[in-house]
This record gives sequence, structure tokens and C-alpha cells, in this order.
Amino acid sequence: MNWRWKPHECVLLRFDPQIFLEFVRGKKLAFIGDSLARNHMESLLCFLSKVETPIDHYEDSEDRKRIWYFPGHEFTLMILWTKFLVNGEERVINGSSSGIFDLHPHKVDEKWTNDIPAIDYIIISDVHWFFRTIYLHNDTGVIGCVYCDTPNMTDYGVGFALGVAFRSALNHINRCENCKARVILVRTFSPAHFENGTWDSGGRCNRTRPLREKEINLSSNDWGLRSLQMEEVEKANVEGKKKGKICSIGCDEGNADET
Repeated sequence: MNWRWKPHECVLLRFDPQIFLEFVRGKKLAFIGDSLARNHMESLLCFLSKVETPIDHYEDSEDRKRIWYFPGHEFTLMILWTKFLVNGEERVINGSSSGIFDLHPHKVDEKWTNDIPAIDYIIISDVHWFFRTIYLHNDTGVIGCVYCDTPNMTDYGVGFALGVAFRSALNHINRCENCKARVILVRTFSPAHFENGTWDSGGRCNRTRPLREKEINLSSNDWGLRSLQMEEVEKANVEGKKKGKICSIGCDEGNADET
């Protein structure tokens, strides 16, 4: 409870909601992704509500898409909920959920893409839904899977599915001709805080200090997934900077200052 987040080689001042609202006056900011993205939106909403009470502008029937509006600053905050960033549907077997998903990595999810032309700032956070049994499709049919034991089918693993989904999402934003967003941030995979076991197998959060750099396990699955996301981000940066309209994680100081 007494820790303060201090990024490496960066002096980060305490968040000031008044300054933030002035910075985003007249803009729209969207968190895109799963429940962690929603948690971040709600956290920001709580901070900003100390300065101005927002209007609950929109809520869909499943409470997935939410839009809040701060009239005094003409600022819109929203969560665009999506499981995989790309098209993915759960199989229904005998009228019940199966926990098995069919994923189309080459097709982005319209649940969020329909809204992005009007958004100024995009924050993407999405990983945990990929830890399920998934069958990967292209236009001709099933090409492989994740967490499956289907005979004569290649299990490509979580990393492959995650990488192609992020590639599709970032490419779509980069190539969106009527999108005005210049800043796209990607929140990379966050490892579990439990040590000596998982949350349900004896794991505990007993750490009294952050890991030092030399203590990080660079061969861990958590680090590997983060690295895969960073590879896709860097590829998107190269394409985006050619068009002068996208600055994702890793943007240089010049671009950051301009925005």
C-alpha cells in the first residue's frame, strides 16, 4: 500500500486529474480490450471524478461498452470491450457454453473498430482470453489451434495467436484512412504477482520490494508474451511513422512532445 510506481530512468509526478482533463479537453480516449482494460478505465474514471462529475452517456445491454462524458471539458472516456481484438466466438454445445473458441485472426472485431475513427487516444490491453482452447481459422478453414489435442492438427501456442491478433489490430489502425488517432498505447502482458505457486495452489504475494533487473526471468512465458507484443508494436511503429499518424509504445520524445 505504500509503494510508488517509479518507471526506469523516469521521474513520474503524482497524477493530477485537473491537468489531465485540461490536456484532453475536447478529445476522446478509449480503452480497448478485456476486463483489465475496463479496470484501467474505471480507475481513471475515479481519478477524474474528483474534479468533475461525468455523465453516464452510454451502456450497452451486456454492460460491455461504456461511455462517460465530462461536459465541463468536453472529454469522452470509454471502454470498448473485446475478447481477442479479432473475431472470435465461443462454441455452443447442447445449448451450453463450451469454453472452446473459433478465432479468425485476419478479421478485426467490429465491436471496437466501428468506433475508432472518432477517437483521439487509444489504449489497447488484451491477453488473458488467449489462454483457452482456440481453433484458428483463415478464409479456407481451420489452420491450427491453441491448447487442443485434435489429431493431425498443429498447436501453435498462445504466443502465435496473440501475435497475429495484435498484428491485425495495429495494422487496421495504421491503415484506417478516416481515423484521427495519433497516439496508440499498448499495455503489454502483466505477469502474475504470485510466487511459489499460482493463486489457487499455494502462491503468495509476500514480496516487499520489486524485482531487480538481474532477478527477472527472461526465459519465462510471461516475458516471452510481452516480447511478442513488443515485436508487433515495433513493426506498427515503422509503418505508422511513414504515415505520420501513429505513435505507440516506443515512440521517440519528439513525437511524444508533439502530442
